[in-house]
Amino acid sequence: MSWVSFTALFFATWWVVLFAVLPFSVKTQDDDHDVTLGTVPSAPRGPHMLRAVIRTTIATAILMGIFYGL
Repeated sequence: MSWVSFTALFFATWWVVLFAVLPFSVKTQDDDHDVTLGTVPSAPRGPHMLRAVIRTTIATAILMGIFYGL
């Protein structure tokens, strides 16, 4: 597999995994019983995007390693 194909596949897989990882460990405003006026209760209190990006990159690297190893 060429590096261009690998990069394209990694990028596409990364986005799919990101949307799979986002719902995990999210604390909503409703969980804290502190809903900010003008927002929905299900809005995240602190989205922790850096943590989600790191988890996504690790999971994608593992998946790509498994795929590339086949």
